[in-house]
Amino acid sequence: MRFDDIVRTEKYFSATVLPGLFSYNNFEGLKIFLELLNMKLLANSSDIIDLTDYESKIDSFQLITELYLERDLSYSKIQIPSELFGRKQIKTSIPDILIIYSDWAILIETKFFMSYSSHELYEQMQKQTYLLDIIAGMMPQGGIKTLQVGINPYGEKLNEFISLSWREIFEQFSSCIPENHYFLRRLAIATERV
Repeated sequence: MRFDDIVRTEKYFSATVLPGLFSYNNFEGLKIFLELLNMKLLANSSDIIDLTDYESKIDSFQLITELYLERDLSYSKIQIPSELFGRKQIKTSIPDILIIYSDWAILIETKFFMSYSSHELYEQMQKQTYLLDIIAGMMPQGGIKTLQVGINPYGEKLNEFISLSWREIFEQFSSCIPENHYFLRRLAIATERV
């Protein structure tokens, strides 16, 4: 019995499978994912993520799942300037993944087997947008570009946010990661079940 092939919990995919794929071959998997984002950004005539000298920047990137930024900064006695809360809504939402790479901060929200609508996903992501203001405002180098990505079974349009399907992600990773890789195999089986 393979319990890891019947899991339907969203966090399994956002906090275990995706980070496992990102970390493939000393984070070559993350580069593969960022290349996919660049394809989407180019299609929207947006700035792209500069991946030149990727290997030299690996030590400075950050990957965080289930980001609870306000709690963690408060616990560390780091005050957030009040002007960074301009887009905060009354109800907020914790994003599944934060990636900070070079001069980019990328928030990712995922949906897999749970029932949702693309409108609900869009609204949830809007409730997270203010976190990018805090991140950009707290980064010492300034000039941070921000991006929000929704990953869902069918890649439905999410207005100003980038939308990816799990199938697109699987295909992107499978072009470089061996098919018997543990996390790629879990994603392959999950995408077949959708």
